[in-house]
Amino acid sequence: MTPEPAENSEPIDVPDPVEGPLDPFDDNVPTAPGPDDVGFLRAPNGPSRLMATFIDLFVAYFMVNVLDLIVILAVIHPGKKITSAQRTSEAIAFNITVLIVALVYVAMERYTGRTIGRRMLRLRLVQMNGAKPSLGKLFIRFGVMFGLVTVPFGIVIALLGVLYALIQPQRRTAFDLLAGTRVISELRPAAPKP
Repeated sequence: MTPEPAENSEPIDVPDPVEGPLDPFDDNVPTAPGPDDVGFLRAPNGPSRLMATFIDLFVAYFMVNVLDLIVILAVIHPGKKITSAQRTSEAIAFNITVLIVALVYVAMERYTGRTIGRRMLRLRLVQMNGAKPSLGKLFIRFGVMFGLVTVPFGIVIALLGVLYALIQPQRRTAFDLLAGTRVISELRPAAPKP
């Protein structure tokens, strides 16, 4: 027996799964638990999840190398013979450049809602309940991911952490598990055929 709604209560406007909004930050988006879906928060397929991550890693790699090259050529040894002190300065400059790019990714995610790869493939990073990730969760996620680049064999560990999304049902990487986040697909499901 279902309880009768109160007389003065207004009907709740639940969006249609095909026609309704798919913005996970919208208050009207329902959430229901499930292994692969949370309401409208659908897990992306494996190839799109990996492609978005590899686009983001390529952009980050490009940014780190360009910034690092500018610092090395302009500040550390502009056209002179390289000394051991300058090699140490190069390593410090590289680590600082990685930190700057990680902060750029945190800011991009926080203020635009997506990174370049996720924007291209219509994916979005959210907390497990569908809310926008907090600044702390973003620092954990991107700090660990980019921090691994600065240690020996860290790139291999980072790639394994990303490839973990292929076997995880919600396509969460190891960095998502650490931060308590997940990536969702913004693509709407196909309309059912009559």
